[in-house]
Amino acid sequence: MERKRIPVGNSSQNRPCTIKILMNSNSADNDSFTSSSPDRLQQTTLKQNEGEISAVGFVLPLVLILVSAMFAPSFETETDSYTLQRNNAKAFYYTLFVIGQVLVVSGVVAYFFRVYRSQFPLRVSPLSVLVGVVGCVLWVAIAKLGIEHEILKAVGLEAWLPTRVGFNPFQIESTGQRYLFLTFRFALLAGLIPVIEELFLRGWLIRYVDNEDFWLPTLSGLTFRACAAATLYGVLTHPGEIFAAIVWFSLVTWMMKRTGLFWDCVVAHAVTNLLLGIWVLYSSDWFLW
Repeated sequence: MERKRIPVGNSSQNRPCTIKILMNSNSADNDSFTSSSPDRLQQTTLKQNEGEISAVGFVLPLVLILVSAMFAPSFETETDSYTLQRNNAKAFYYTLFVIGQVLVVSGVVAYFFRVYRSQFPLRVSPLSVLVGVVGCVLWVAIAKLGIEHEILKAVGLEAWLPTRVGFNPFQIESTGQRYLFLTFRFALLAGLIPVIEELFLRGWLIRYVDNEDFWLPTLSGLTFRACAAATLYGVLTHPGEIFAAIVWFSLVTWMMKRTGLFWDCVVAHAVTNLLLGIWVLYSSDWFLW
């Protein structure tokens, strides 16, 4: 009997063989086929999940700080002996509160740090220090002018201006507790807050304004809309220092566009907050604390 050759074409009997060849090849057809395979779908899902986890890592630390701040003790401004005793009693709880904030949020940042490094290599330029110093001087000078207070007072809306009662650590009677508080307060002010706020603002928020896939845009390539969102965020989060916030956040955004380095923003923020904390201790401008 004569054997007939069956050509490798569209025959249904030979499709498994054809599929096998495609799966083992490196051609573009292989990519087209496997794009619908379970393995490729699983890889796509993992990439999507990684993006979601990254978003959580950028947002969660600041959310924890803001939520926990709702439970912080409030201090009174009177200087009579009874008020001082009440404030001193609250100071012990406040010290434990700040220590808890630092430890918990630091743990969250450490957990997601691999994600941060994958997005932003650890590079810093000298300009960040200069911007931090200039930013502190401008913040203090503008805030002390009280422009917001004068404007609202002129239109009879002075009561609308939020007030921030800063805590005077020198009211703490125990020297050890006072230095413990100052250590963790500066760790929060100049160490942790700059990291988590910049992660939220420039790591996620303003990049999300430009692209829902927030991990794709570069900082130096962000649009004016995204940069304006950074300044708007500063205004909304510092309603008592609106004009200082406009100047400072715009200055740091200018630096961000110039260098394109995320950690420049963190260093500038840290330098400003460190110098601001030192100024507050020196001048007793506790409303800036």
